[in-house]
Amino acid sequence: MSPAGGAALTLAVLLLGGCAYRLARPPVLGEDVRVVVVANDARLVRSQAALQGAVAKLLTDQLGWRVSPVGSARLELTLAEESITHTAIDGRNIPIRWSIRMQGTATLHSRRGPITTSWAATGFVNALSDEPDAINQAAGIAARDIATWLEFAGQAW
Repeated sequence: MSPAGGAALTLAVLLLGGCAYRLARPPVLGEDVRVVVVANDARLVRSQAALQGAVAKLLTDQLGWRVSPVGSARLELTLAEESITHTAIDGRNIPIRWSIRMQGTATLHSRRGPITTSWAATGFVNALSDEPDAINQAAGIAARDIATWLEFAGQAW
C-alpha cells in the first residue's frame, strides 16, 4: 500500500472510531416518556423549567423518543440547591463573573426497570441580566449528559 493510501486508511479509521457510537441506532424505549421534576431545592425559579424543557427536547432530538405528559415511562429529575460563586474579580476586588452550578439526579422508570444517575452542569454569568442564559446553558449541558447516559444505558437493555 502506498504511503498516501495508508494515510487515507488511517484517517478513515480515526474518523469512524471517533463517532462509532453514532453508527448504532439509539435505544428504542417502546413507550412514551414523561419528564417530571420530583424534587426542586433550586433557588433560581427558571432552573426547573429550563432543565425539564431541555431534557424533553434532547430525548426527542437525540434519542427519537416520544415525550408526553401522560407517558407510561417516567424520567424523574431532582434539582439540588444551586451553587453560585464568583469566578473573576476586577482590579478593585469586586466580582465581575459568576458560575451557576446546577446538580441533581435522573431516574428513568420504564417497563425495563429503573435506572438512576447523578448529573451536574455549570453556566456562567457576567451580569444579573445574563442569569437566564447561564441557567439555560447549564440546563442544556445537563440535558446532553442525561440523554447521552440514557443512550448508553439503553444499549445494555
